[in-house]
Amino acid sequence: MLPQRRQNSSCDPCRRSKRRCFFSSPRIGDTDIACTHCERLGHDCTFEFVDSQAQKKRSKRARTRQSTSESAAEASPGLASGDFQADAVAGHDVLASWLDFDYLEGYSECLDLPNFLAPDAVTTIETSKNRLCVRPNLQYLIGSSLDSPIRLLNSKLDATILDVRLARIHDMIVTGCASRFADYDCNLYATACRYQLEDGNSTSQEQNLLSSSLSPQSQALASALTSQTDASPMGPGLPPRDPGCMMTVLGTVRFLDHFSYLYGNRLTKAARRQSDAVLKAVLRACSLQWLSTTDTLFPDSFDENQTARDPLENAFHDAWFQAQTLLQNAQSARSFRVVYATLLFDGIAIPTKAHGAIESVVTHEFLDAGLQKLISLDTLVKKYCATLGSRSVYSALLEASLSVVRWGGYIRDIGAALTTDHHCKLPGILSHAKGHTASPSCGPILVSFDDQDLHPDIDNSVPSICQKAVAEAFCVWRQIVEVKGSVSRHAQRESRVEAIASTVTAVGKFNQLFRPFMKTCIDNLERLSVRSRTSAVSITLYWDLSILILADSLGDYDSPTDPHVTSTIRSYQEEAVSSVSRTVERVLSLPTEELFNVENGLSAEVPILAYHITPSLTATTFQKTIENIVSLHSYQENANQGVDSIWHRQIDIVMKGLCSLDVIVGGSQVASAAIQSLMRQHGDILSECWTSDFST
Repeated sequence: MLPQRRQNSSCDPCRRSKRRCFFSSPRIGDTDIACTHCERLGHDCTFEFVDSQAQKKRSKRARTRQSTSESAAEASPGLASGDFQADAVAGHDVLASWLDFDYLEGYSECLDLPNFLAPDAVTTIETSKNRLCVRPNLQYLIGSSLDSPIRLLNSKLDATILDVRLARIHDMIVTGCASRFADYDCNLYATACRYQLEDGNSTSQEQNLLSSSLSPQSQALASALTSQTDASPMGPGLPPRDPGCMMTVLGTVRFLDHFSYLYGNRLTKAARRQSDAVLKAVLRACSLQWLSTTDTLFPDSFDENQTARDPLENAFHDAWFQAQTLLQNAQSARSFRVVYATLLFDGIAIPTKAHGAIESVVTHEFLDAGLQKLISLDTLVKKYCATLGSRSVYSALLEASLSVVRWGGYIRDIGAALTTDHHCKLPGILSHAKGHTASPSCGPILVSFDDQDLHPDIDNSVPSICQKAVAEAFCVWRQIVEVKGSVSRHAQRESRVEAIASTVTAVGKFNQLFRPFMKTCIDNLERLSVRSRTSAVSITLYWDLSILILADSLGDYDSPTDPHVTSTIRSYQEEAVSSVSRTVERVLSLPTEELFNVENGLSAEVPILAYHITPSLTATTFQKTIENIVSLHSYQENANQGVDSIWHRQIDIVMKGLCSLDVIVGGSQVASAAIQSLMRQHGDILSECWTSDFST
């Protein structure tokens, strides 16, 4: 591909549309070769304006002769053009095109390559006795080739990996969850290289909030958030507000493995094939979770003894066991594909049939091994990036990709430690390295929904604020994990008391900053877009889950606790169960997003409660909520009947939320297990609280 032609030397259609021409091969004389834009759009590639301008220049040169020094200065671009075949593009200023890095955008329609080049990375001009020579900086070539490894970053699934419907489901669920929990503003590992995961926001949307629709506190917080982001140093050669590089999680994994040999991870051909096979199997098992239990994808598999869901459950069961077997066999393969497959598999619902297998199923069976692989690969990639240097484009992209995978590992590590007896393998991060955290001194985030027609800027701000809430939440969740661990291992009383007090304080600060915002979003769900609804529901439910886990952990604490701490935790616990029941009630009161679901491979009746990448986490949230409601009622057994009616209704609502997960294959597995566990403990209470809407 030849360099760009300036606008005045472009073809007539490109000049009229203010584009610059590209040619895949030189245009010599009047040869009939169309530029890439005209060839793609089917336009007649004519040069009438260029020819008229060239005629004027020839006439002018004939009348005027320049001085020797001036002609030498004018000659340097022309000589450089001859050295690099720029004579094929008449009148083109090659030096100017080398300095204009924006033309890289013309090569990529699917990848937004950020301006990683340093401002002082310019073309150098060397002077000799006989001529002037221009030496180009070849950085402009990076990412311009169709075969560039950078294009892996934004790659997706295709029909060679999963069938079309499963691929759409994967893209919708994994991409959506990644934008909510692993985008740049959520990622505590994120480097100076700003990235954007598919439909995440690379720029701070709080700047776009309408002042007329926001409270003064909200405006102050938005200003503080964005000013901190603007002031953060982005490193040499990186603009502070760069729009970022568009990525997918799968793309980052492919990008990292592409350079495995260069950073010292020499995979054999068998190991590479094994990595591909295990990732494909896990992707299939993961995507099967969101097929509807009423789907008839296997019509030939029915017999008179089967229900409609049996063939799909059997297919999911087989896919899960195949993925498990391949992961067991791939433990010796050290690749990012295996790491990613491990992290995905860790979140897949365990089939109910697996619990009756001869060999018992171990929860988080491969997580420790996967995290250990990640730690060792992390060291290799960082050494390679140091070798490339701080001004390297590939170093920045590798570090950004590595931060995405590391953050995915951290999410799984924290999630497993919160909900089970898993011990964290990755070191904690108790502060936001990029300095994007919001200070509680700004006051709570309050978004106003007073206008009858919600302005798009307000709706667009919800996901970005939720991303910042996620980053803050993970700092607190790590503290909750530490408290949970100190209680279970009976650490020294002084250290436990200190950890509990600091964690309760951190929970209070988060509630002060984000709880009003989350409550307002839930109360106005019907006015939000699907993306904003899902973001608000996700952070609300999982924050409430962490509060209930903390309350349960302190309930097992056998030493006396500060009465103030005890009463504070109980108030947080009551607020959390009320928040979960209100969230479920609001979601179930809205019609399902039928068109959105069908377009993304889901069945029309799937609620947004089932959109999360880990169905078991949603089921655990509902199960924990019901258990805590019963516990709180036992504590308040002498309360009046008004309170009784409230907790009866809360149990009924949350049970219906748990049952709503049953519409998808993965949800049916985790909901069934949770309901059975609840019935064994509180069957009579749940039966007493259950309501139905029969009219006869």
